Amino acid sequence: MIEFKQNTSDDSFCDPYILASDNERSILREGKACGDTLGKITSYAAAQLGSQFRTCVYLILIVKDSAQIIRWDRTGTIVTEAIPYNTDPTITEFFRRYHKAPSKVRRVDEI
Repeated sequence: MIEFKQNTSDDSFCDPYILASDNERSILREGKACGDTLGKITSYAAAQLGSQFRTCVYLILIVKDSAQIIRWDRTGTIVTEAIPYNTDPTITEFFRRYHKAPSKVRRVDEI
């Protein structure tokens, strides 16, 4: 899945920061637009995991000139740092390797 957003205010993720209430760190931005984006992409992942035989799903979130690879499975989520896709070939390389990978490596549940 790929989700495109034009406004940086829609970006759900930021560099890690320490929460004021305790010493835990967060990568989530605060704000309605950020929350809406996070809810939308989470519902996409939940729908795909719930309807297809996969052990995980990937989503690329593209906001303006940066992208993040997000991996969901049934236990949690992993988010990369922002990747400036105009100057960094990481996203292209991810798609190339994913395309070439056999279904078992792409996490299709074969049971």
